[in-house]
Amino acid sequence: MNIAIKAALFYGVAIIPIFLLFSEAIAGLFDIEDEILSETVFAIRAIGFSMPFITLIYLFSMYYQISGHMKIAISLSFFKDFGFYLLIPMILGLSFGIEGFFIGMMLVSVISCVIFAIFLRVRYGKRFPLLLEESDIISRGAKLNLERVLELRDLAEGEILKRGIDSKLAMRSALIIEEIGMLIVENNTGNEPLA
Repeated sequence: MNIAIKAALFYGVAIIPIFLLFSEAIAGLFDIEDEILSETVFAIRAIGFSMPFITLIYLFSMYYQISGHMKIAISLSFFKDFGFYLLIPMILGLSFGIEGFFIGMMLVSVISCVIFAIFLRVRYGKRFPLLLEESDIISRGAKLNLERVLELRDLAEGEILKRGIDSKLAMRSALIIEEIGMLIVENNTGNEPLA
């Protein structure tokens, strides 16, 4: 998810200049010209600024569906696609005209993202944003070399002892990790295999 979040933000930010520079061309794809072209260009540019939030909302609504948090996924989709879309653009449209309406459409994704982030952070605390259950599982990855094999050995032994497991078993586990790690390092000279 860390990679997915970074990718979503990257693509969301990267598309903004495209929306700004090519808004007339995008409108042209839909044969929009003359009277409503300037309003359409304004709308495309306004929506462009919300793209980082849109990408995050779609990523997390899919994640929450897949991870079994259906109420959160449905609520996020409902407010983003219906609840806020009725409220925000209409209020701004009535107050500021057509430009206000399009700014309201842009703000829907921003407000949805911010409100849900605050709500989930308050509701789930440190479990936000992934909402994973508390676990006693320790997982580490490292590119193996002699020093890192010893670090992993010591980490594993410490974690085993911390859980109240017999010290002989902890020592044997640490030795197994050290032996396997050293064997991998010796058979991959010039490489640092990921473990």
